[in-house]
Amino acid sequence: MLNGDGLRVVLWVAGCAHCCKECQNPITWDPDGGLLFDENAKKEIFEQLDEKYISGITFSGGDPLHPANSLEVKNLMAEIKEKYPDKTIWLYTGADWEDICQMALMNYVDVCVDGEFKIDLKDTKLLWKGSLCNMRYHNITKDDMLNGDGLRVVLWVAGCAHCCKECQNPITWDPDGGLLFDDNAKKEIFEQLDEKYISGITFSGGDPLHPANSLEVKNLMAEIKEKYPNKTIWLYTGADWEDICQMALMNYVDVCVDGEFKIDLKDTKLLWKGSSNQRVIDVQATLKQEDKSVPVLHCGDYS
Repeated sequence: MLNGDGLRVVLWVAGCAHCCKECQNPITWDPDGGLLFDENAKKEIFEQLDEKYISGITFSGGDPLHPANSLEVKNLMAEIKEKYPDKTIWLYTGADWEDICQMALMNYVDVCVDGEFKIDLKDTKLLWKGSLCNMRYHNITKDDMLNGDGLRVVLWVAGCAHCCKECQNPITWDPDGGLLFDDNAKKEIFEQLDEKYISGITFSGGDPLHPANSLEVKNLMAEIKEKYPNKTIWLYTGADWEDICQMALMNYVDVCVDGEFKIDLKDTKLLWKGSSNQRVIDVQATLKQEDKSVPVLHCGDYS
C-alpha cells in the first residue's frame, strides 16, 4: 500500500544511474545485480494481477527507465494493459517528466512519480513520496448544453500542460489552482446525476488527463459507471487519441473530444469542439476495433 493506490504488486528492477544521496535502495543501482527477469517472474506478477483485490502494478527499483530496463518494461506494460485493462500501472523514476513525457511506454502508465529523491527536501508526510496529488477543480456547472449531448453536469478540473494559444480557460492551466476536489464536490456531482433529465457528466478543464488528475478522474469515472450505468461520460483533452487510446480510463468513456485547440483552425459552427483538428470520438465503438488507434467518430463536424 506504500507505492500507489490500493493493494498492489510491485516490481523492483535493477539498474539506476541517478544514485540519489541517502537512497533507500542503493542495492538496486547495479543493472547486473539481482535476478534475471524470466517467465517465472512474469507468471508470479500475473498471478497477483489475477486477484480482484489487487489494484494494479507499480514499477520501481532501481529505475524502470534505465537503459537496461526500459524496453522490457514497455513490453511488459503493454502486455499487462491488454490482459488487465482495469488494473492501474504506476511508474517511479528518477527522471523528470519533461524529459520522458514523449516515451512510448507512457501510453500505458496511469501515474508517474518523477524526479530524483532530494534529501534536503525529504518529508515523510508526502503522499507516495512525491508532491501531494489531490485533484483540484475550478467549477461544477449544471444543466450544461454546450459540452456534450443532452443536459449535463460538467467538472472543470485544474491542470493543463497544453496551454493552447487563445485558450478560453487559461485560469485552469495551473494544477495548484482552484479548489480541492473533496467529498462535497463529489456529492454535488452525484446529486446532479441523480436527476433523470441529466444525460451524464463531462470532464473538461484544464485537462482531465494531466498527471495531477488522471488517476482520480479514472476512479471517479469508474464509480459513476457503476452507480449510473445509463449516464454517459464525455472527456475533453488536449491529447491526441492515438497517444491515449490505451489508457485504462477509456473503458469508462463514451465520447472523447481530443486534440489541442488551434486558433488558426477555429470554427464557431463546429459541433462539440473549437477547432477543426479536434475529433468527437465514439470511444466504445473505437475500442471494439482491432486497431484501436483509428477513431470511430461520434458525429461529423456540423451534425
